[in-house]
Formats: sequence, C-alpha cells, structure tokens
Amino acid sequence: MSPGPSLLVILACMREGGKASGFMASIGHGIGVSLYALASATGLGLLLLASPVALGVLQFLGACFLFYVGWKLFSSALRPASLDADTKALPLGHMFRDGFLIAIFNPKIAIFFLSVFSQFLSPGQSSLVHVQMALVAGTIDTLVYIGVVLLASSPVVNRLLIGPNRYRDLSIGSFLMVVSMGLVFKQLYS
Repeated sequence: MSPGPSLLVILACMREGGKASGFMASIGHGIGVSLYALASATGLGLLLLASPVALGVLQFLGACFLFYVGWKLFSSALRPASLDADTKALPLGHMFRDGFLIAIFNPKIAIFFLSVFSQFLSPGQSSLVHVQMALVAGTIDTLVYIGVVLLASSPVVNRLLIGPNRYRDLSIGSFLMVVSMGLVFKQLYS
C-alpha cells in the first residue's frame, strides 16, 4: 500500500470524527473496491477502459471530490481553534460516503484489478467465483485500512496525525487541491 488519496481521506475522516469515523470510511472504501473488483471480474471494467468518455468523466468527478476533501481540510485549518472545538463531527454515514466515493472515483482501481484478475479468469466461470473474488478484494482492503486507523489512533501516532495541527491540514489540503487541479488540467489538455 502506498500513500495516496484514499489513505489521506480515511485519515481525514478519522481526524474529524475519531476511530469510528475512520472505520466507517474504511468500510465504505472496501465496498467501493469490491464493486470495482466485481466489475473487473465480470468484464465491465474493460468497457470502462474502452470508453474514453466514461473514463474521463469518472476521472473528472474523482478530481472534483479530491478538491472537495482538500478544501474541507484547508478551510478547517483556517478556522480559529475555539470554533473547531465547538463544531460537531459529521455523521458516520458521511464518513462511509467519503471512503466509498474516493474508491469509486479512482478508475486506477479498475485497471489494477483487470491486471490482477486477468490471471485468474476463464471463459465460462461462474458468477459466484467473480463475487467471491470481489469480496476477498474488498475485505482485504477494508482490513488494511482498519489496521491503518488502529495504528493512527494509538496515543503516540494520534498526537502526530490527529491532534490539532494547522500546518499539517493546510499542507495536506493544499496538496489535494493542487493534485485535483492538475488532474483536471490533464483531462482538459490531453
């Protein structure tokens, strides 16, 4: 696992709402990964890759979502600390949604599963095998991110990652917004 938008979104959810929020974002991400895995196993992922318009729309929506997450982090870092203490965390359903959307808006996941699953697919394979492959992929993804949340919520790591750190949030938020704008420009000018 390499640090990327999914990891940053899950850590941002945990920062905003604690361990339970991180768990919900992890579960949402795992379900999103499962859907991509199922789509790849059943051949729908090939259709996505064959349609430049669909792929471009998905990538554009993903860039917009990254900008949204970056803006949330950036703007929260600009608020005075006293306001941060008074604000309430978003409901867990919002954290699930954020984890799910960061997975769904990342077509690289489909490409990854197409490359992995191509080794295990054969003509005439039952749909049950495809569902099992997708469930295994989603379960592994969920467990990895739950492990990240557990590690990040340990007292020492928690102080570094989750505690009030205006510069960290400004940096990560700015990074996500710059990356998202780069992705949009790439879509527009390629």
